[in-house]
Amino acid sequence: LVYPNRGWLMLGAYSLLSASITTLGRVGFGIEQATSSRYTTFSLYLLIALIHLIPIAVNHARQQGYLNNWWPRGKVAIAILIAILFLLHGQTAAFSIQMMGYTKISRLQGKACLLLIDNSVDEDCLRDKISPRVSVVRDRIHPINKYGFLQPPLVTSKNAEDIRGNGQDNYGYFDSLRKANTQSYIATGWAILPQKHEPADAVILAYKDADNKSIVFAVVDRQFPRSDIAKAYGKSTYLNSGWETQISLDELPSLPNQKLQVSAWAFDTDTGKAFKLNGQFALGE
Repeated sequence: LVYPNRGWLMLGAYSLLSASITTLGRVGFGIEQATSSRYTTFSLYLLIALIHLIPIAVNHARQQGYLNNWWPRGKVAIAILIAILFLLHGQTAAFSIQMMGYTKISRLQGKACLLLIDNSVDEDCLRDKISPRVSVVRDRIHPINKYGFLQPPLVTSKNAEDIRGNGQDNYGYFDSLRKANTQSYIATGWAILPQKHEPADAVILAYKDADNKSIVFAVVDRQFPRSDIAKAYGKSTYLNSGWETQISLDELPSLPNQKLQVSAWAFDTDTGKAFKLNGQFALGE
């Protein structure tokens, strides 16, 4: 029984050994790390091996007469176990699909931060969504861009008008800019990309300088559900179109005798284009 099926046994053993080694190495990282989807890459081998080995083992046991007395009751137990397995797998799959959506949002925000790396973007975005070694990212991204491995290429202009897209649709609203304390404001709104029927990959903020140019200064890295937008457009894909961020006055210049105008733009990481949202606010209003 063992020798003819040694391939399936080795496949299952690989999965078990990998799981054991990973468990020993990650035992102190907590439940969140233990349920990470990355471990599916080797745990699936056990399931594949069992799909082939269980029928072989059951058939062998029946031929040897091991199941003559147990099999009538055992069929019910096996059916229950299979039902439980499918139930747990369904719950895991539903959770994984949800997490795939969140992961996609995080990756697109990271790509936006990377494309705008020359635009005074907050390094926390690069650190959290690209790599904790921000200095290495900065050193390597320009040669990568130079040889055409980054698509679309880096946004070299600090003026948002230079990457403005030609779309005439409604890309969202810059809803409010309220004072949080003496040195910061909270900006909120919603942004979508109608051509992709999805929330904006990222939202960038810009201020008007003395030459009336829209200078990019931040990438919003916090999105939240806006069921009202999804309902209004009749598209569930617009659910996570809400955005919010905190603006620190220390990061912005001061213009003599005038208030700083702030605008928000929906950013498409596939094209490197930005689309201005409706609404504009002045710091200090």
